[in-house]
Amino acid sequence: MLPLLLYALLTGRSVAVILGLAAQLALGALLMVLPVPRGALLGVYSGVLLLLLAGGVAERELSRYGWQTSDKAGLWRALRPSDEVSGYGFGSWNARGVDAATLSLDVRLASGTPGWDWFRSDPRYILERQPGSDYPHTRVWVPTPSGDAPPYLMRTFDFREPLGGRIFRVLLELRRADRANTKGTSAAAPQDQVSLVGPGDPIGGRDCEGVSLQAWTYRGGGRCLPITLTNSWRRYSLSWRVPDEVEASVVRVVLSGFAGQTLDVRRVKLIGARRKLGPFMPQGGALTAVWGARPEAQSGRTFIPASEWRTVTANAVRGANAGDTLTASLQTASGLMLTTRNVTATAPDGTPLPRALSSTRQTILFGDPNLAGHTLGTLGLALVALAGPLAGGFGAALTLFGVALTGSRAALIGVAFGVVWLFWLRLPRGGRRVGSTLLGLCVVGLGAVRLGLVWPEGSALRLLSLSETTPRSDIWGAAWGAFLTHPWQGLGAGGFPAYWSEVHNGEAVQHAHNLWLEFATSYGILGLLSAFALTLGLSFLAWQRGGARALALVGGTLVMNVFDTTFFYSGVLFTLMLALGALKSPSGLVHLLLGRGAHNAGVAARFPQVPPK
Repeated sequence: MLPLLLYALLTGRSVAVILGLAAQLALGALLMVLPVPRGALLGVYSGVLLLLLAGGVAERELSRYGWQTSDKAGLWRALRPSDEVSGYGFGSWNARGVDAATLSLDVRLASGTPGWDWFRSDPRYILERQPGSDYPHTRVWVPTPSGDAPPYLMRTFDFREPLGGRIFRVLLELRRADRANTKGTSAAAPQDQVSLVGPGDPIGGRDCEGVSLQAWTYRGGGRCLPITLTNSWRRYSLSWRVPDEVEASVVRVVLSGFAGQTLDVRRVKLIGARRKLGPFMPQGGALTAVWGARPEAQSGRTFIPASEWRTVTANAVRGANAGDTLTASLQTASGLMLTTRNVTATAPDGTPLPRALSSTRQTILFGDPNLAGHTLGTLGLALVALAGPLAGGFGAALTLFGVALTGSRAALIGVAFGVVWLFWLRLPRGGRRVGSTLLGLCVVGLGAVRLGLVWPEGSALRLLSLSETTPRSDIWGAAWGAFLTHPWQGLGAGGFPAYWSEVHNGEAVQHAHNLWLEFATSYGILGLLSAFALTLGLSFLAWQRGGARALALVGGTLVMNVFDTTFFYSGVLFTLMLALGALKSPSGLVHLLLGRGAHNAGVAARFPQVPPK
């Protein structure tokens, strides 16, 4: 338990988080001593699994109606298709045989105050127009961060063509507002202006205190010009050449940092191909069609919502490599709530398109499909380990179905590993040879199919890739490089995302997608040793508690964490601890290693003990 407690102390961002994980560990240790009724636990686990499966099926089917949002705060919100959107919502239509479509909806403002100028990441931003003596400007009161990410303002510009290889330049004037100026008053005009032109740094906008240019796509890159505000107007200029491989058509100007300060901004211009580009998304709402490659380049419509109903339409054209599903996204600025009605998509001849599944990956109650899949996987493996052959087989089938709903391939691999091991243990010794042969043939066959699927796609073969956007192998390579660069102290808790952003000049990943590499990058050699101590200690504990069955349960959970870092979530850790507490310690070394009491009896029959004389 000590490596787990060390993890809680090092990574806990609040006292509540540390105490919560410590309580789980204490309860888990208690369960190792006190007996856990297996029958009662089987009933609880079965009920929870059925409830989650029902929620996943309902979420999948109801995604054909209304807007699906990322708000998974409760069961009703997770399953209810909503006509209200705050932040981001999406819906899909079956567009088979159609090359163009028209999206239409009625919308009105439900709550919040739309702005006129900048997109605000935090509703606590206050923006006011100031007349000024030379040029009008915007007075900005920047809030203090409420989380890990600093607040930012953003303007987006649509070039209507792929940005790759083009050069953009942003011009703007900034100053720190005079402390003598108060809200609603105008500052005196400065006597002189200083032009500052900087090459900038190749980092993501969220890691920048200043102004940055970014392509609106994942890993599209960007450039940041750090700025230290002064009480006089200063003119800043930043140029950036977009990488050739970037296909997005929208470029963003981001003003980030300056937490808790008051600043003035004016004369913001973006120059591209020797012409000024107009703003694409004001502080309001945006209706965008995602249909094929380069979703940012698809047709879109921005609008300022009002308290009265208004109709918003957007035309969509099938993009390159597009499938048969047209997805519409409705995005709002921070702090706004929109109500919609009469949401439709029609073909050019006016025929309504039927609704389709909005998402093939269900999150159920967890807000993240991978976390949902890992929780379901651990729960199912515990059921198979605790139940008899018939109930275990039924539980394994339900678990695989639930994991398939979430689309988590790491969970699928972990469950398959644990289930195959558990059922192999139930076979007689001769049957194990046959089972091992069949299993090997299945693995070879699936591998050949996988090769056939990925080889025609070109590019390097990435058999370890579990993500269409960023292969796991790339993330692991960067994590190992970070460990070799900082072997003793590591990058600190949560330091890998910033390291990835610097190395890859783009958006940061959340973590190293591997339990052991996550420890290594965060805490160096001590963290890596702690991760191995955790692995060996937990395996030994499982071996003591339930022999090979418990080892299979722990092994399946650890296999999931080869591709992700979910071990310390309560749905995974607490489920695992309860199951280990319910497994009784068998007797006999062979039973512990092979999990077969009958085999122990066979060994005893072949090598009978000679009674002492």
